[in-house]
Amino acid sequence: MLSFKKLKFHDEYTQETDAYTADVYWAKTFIGSAENTGKGGMTNLSNWTEKKRSPAYRKAIEEATAFAKTQMYSNPDLGNYDTLEDYIDSAAWQARRIKDVQKALAKRLTILRA
Repeated sequence: MLSFKKLKFHDEYTQETDAYTADVYWAKTFIGSAENTGKGGMTNLSNWTEKKRSPAYRKAIEEATAFAKTQMYSNPDLGNYDTLEDYIDSAAWQARRIKDVQKALAKRLTILRA
């Protein structure tokens, strides 16, 4: 399962896509730091060289990449994700939308309680 730690959106840099940074994990194994500059380009997944030598790291990357390629875009006409980075970008976007809805609901619920 893909998960994020330190997921932070940078609205001041967002132009065409959400600008964000995050530490990315697959099955609790760190697989890299993701960054999207918000200018419409791809998400960049960087990882530390010493981690690349670890069998657990290599296994996690292989599993995460294989899983990502089995997942479909929300628009079925686009087919499946081609890369792990595309899937990470989509997962971050979904996490952002969930957080936005939670904030909106929290505000609404506060008003209703008053």
